[in-house]
Amino acid sequence: MAILADTVDLVIGVDPHKHTHTAALVAADTGKHHDSRTATADPAGFAELLDFVAGRDGSRCWVIEGCGSWGRGLATWLQANGEDVREIDSPRRPARRMGKKTDDIDALRVARESLGREDLATPRNTGDRDALA
Repeated sequence: MAILADTVDLVIGVDPHKHTHTAALVAADTGKHHDSRTATADPAGFAELLDFVAGRDGSRCWVIEGCGSWGRGLATWLQANGEDVREIDSPRRPARRMGKKTDDIDALRVARESLGREDLATPRNTGDRDALA
């Protein structure tokens, strides 16, 4: 099985929260950080994030931390718009030094850690389960 870096040109790592989502765009072959963007956690914000990467050449994959929670809406919206979406468990985080933690750093960490993974899950469609809830 191939690692993610061998199958796409760009990876967009996403750190989702209740009110905002932060995305980091990374080159799959080098791990180079191109840019980051934070948008609201609603359809207008989802469209803003898609526009953020739309002009980039090459195949891409969105990797979202926690698609069963705050990232579910974005994952569902992206899949409905034909995007390749994967889920990653919480990436390894070093101990915080002097409180240094930002959503940009977390989104970048999601993208870079996913590059070497073979076992990224595709978010499942909950359909009837959500309807019952």
